[in-house]
Amino acid sequence: MLCCSYVELCAIDTVKVELVPKKKGIILKHVEYEVTSQKNKTTVLRRYSDFASLHELLSARFTYRVIPRLPPKRVGASKEFIEHRKKCLHRYMNIVSRHP
Repeated sequence: MLCCSYVELCAIDTVKVELVPKKKGIILKHVEYEVTSQKNKTTVLRRYSDFASLHELLSARFTYRVIPRLPPKRVGASKEFIEHRKKCLHRYMNIVSRHP
């Protein structure tokens, strides 16, 4: 039996992940994501490596929990791939943030 309904889980927080329009870096370009907590009204900028670090930390700390898979990393990715990865990161962050 679940401890919370879907509505109750959504009320905990909703995390929004958006692409920052401009790629950063002089020689090696990288994508930044704007991560916003709807409940706390806070926004931070994060790179894919920050999400990977979070994933490693969660996997090490909660070894017996099912941690959702992180979308793959790809060098020189297309706009379509980056958009798809943004959607996957959005889903990942909401699953992690709503876990009871």
